[in-house]
Amino acid sequence: MKKILHIAMACAAVSMILLACQRKEATTWNPEYAAPLVHGRLGLDDLVTDSLLLADQQGLWYLHFMSDVANYALDSLVRLPDTTIHVGFDVPLNGGPFLLPPGQVIIQQDDQRALQVNGAQLKEVKLKSGYLKYRVSSYVDGYLDCSYLLPGVTQNGVPLNITATTLPAPGNSPSEQSGQIDLSGYHFDLTGINGNLYNRFETQTIVRIAPNAPQSASVNGDDSVVVELQFVRPVIDYARGYFSNSTNVISESVDLTEAIGVPEGALDLTSSTLHLHILNTLGVDATLNFGQLSGTGASTTTLQFPPFQHPIHITRAKDQSGQVISTAQHFELNDGNSNLTNFLENLPTALNWNGSLVLNPLGNVSESNDFYYANYPFSARMDLAIPLRLAMQNLGLRDTFELTNDALEWDASGQLDLVVWNRFPFSATAEVVLLREGYSPVVLIDQATLAAGWYDDVTFQSAAVESTIPIQLPEGVLQTFGAPGKLAVRFNLNTPNWNQPVSIRNDQYIDFKVIGHGTVLLSND
Repeated sequence: MKKILHIAMACAAVSMILLACQRKEATTWNPEYAAPLVHGRLGLDDLVTDSLLLADQQGLWYLHFMSDVANYALDSLVRLPDTTIHVGFDVPLNGGPFLLPPGQVIIQQDDQRALQVNGAQLKEVKLKSGYLKYRVSSYVDGYLDCSYLLPGVTQNGVPLNITATTLPAPGNSPSEQSGQIDLSGYHFDLTGINGNLYNRFETQTIVRIAPNAPQSASVNGDDSVVVELQFVRPVIDYARGYFSNSTNVISESVDLTEAIGVPEGALDLTSSTLHLHILNTLGVDATLNFGQLSGTGASTTTLQFPPFQHPIHITRAKDQSGQVISTAQHFELNDGNSNLTNFLENLPTALNWNGSLVLNPLGNVSESNDFYYANYPFSARMDLAIPLRLAMQNLGLRDTFELTNDALEWDASGQLDLVVWNRFPFSATAEVVLLREGYSPVVLIDQATLAAGWYDDVTFQSAAVESTIPIQLPEGVLQTFGAPGKLAVRFNLNTPNWNQPVSIRNDQYIDFKVIGHGTVLLSND
């Protein structure tokens, strides 16, 4: 965080007064003034990432870390891989050639085709995206109109109908027509012709001599029409069917680097809580086996919590006209029911979960009415809260502040003051270092003591206590103080009795100003 803080001067006002004065002789003044050179605020949010801080109703700070430890969307099970279907239709004639007039139907056939599905027995799906490539090839010496209707593949209730008009086949080579259809939003009925199957879609094929053909077609008994369908990158938005009885391995690792290990000092971990929220938005029953929850830190520590030692049965969600009514399980781990304190004392940098999720442990109890919405995955979310009760020894709040280029030219009597308003209910020390390009760092303040802020444990009221620390600039620094540079400011916090934790609130911080005192020569020639 960079803060460019400007020098406030009364020079402009003084200049106006000078212009108003009509003197015959040159006049000079050496006015004294005090101007804030730098000001700022340092608090706990300068030490800990904002997203990790949460205050309760009393304003007490918590380290708060949330992360998904499992996010299972059934993508691998309820998935339509790229599929190519190649269907040939023979003309039901023997011998030939036969001259058939325009409009004559030569092929009419109802059938059903299988989709390749991994494991699940799907009765219907709706696609979020994907497309269908098709090619119709005719070996008939004549103009044909071909219709390949998929009655159960609909968009807004309208069936998908692939139509093609082919020219007379040139010799032994086919006449072809191809195209591509966007399948986004299409609904697939996969119960087949009679409505009692799965992974099957119905087709209706009609091939006739084109009604507007300029001549009759010459048709032989060994002629054929071939339809090729290629489903490319279909992505399911919704699915219903039986998703099988399957065991899915869970192997997750959550990075805790930001959440654990900060801030410096001794945390009071005994009041920490770890919440695990399990949300089932899938229309399947499931059994969750936690296996092992371990932390990677100074050593590998296993989190012990009795309910995790047994399978957890999770009831399926309900689908009410497209509205998912989820089911949930919630677990709270604390110092009284688990070894959470010891687990956190190990300062884990990662939480590792190795377990399994068993779908439909009792089989097809839904009678093939399992359901899945892509936007509602099964999830397990971890919520770790550590109250910021700290015992601190030189806990550093620090930042660097830029000086403006219009700094004053100080004379030999120049002096700076660091004025601090401390709202933390414990003492602190201050360090200030001047940093300038081309010059060595200059320590302006080294371990100066600051008074503790006032705080009432009963009413939770607090007030800042002011401390002023004079800074006498060395003479060699005065003439170059205004050069482009920075002030590095650090406040070291110390709780009254080391190892006795103190709560930290969101209204506790340190405000400060660096004020310059000096004189400047103003003259009217």
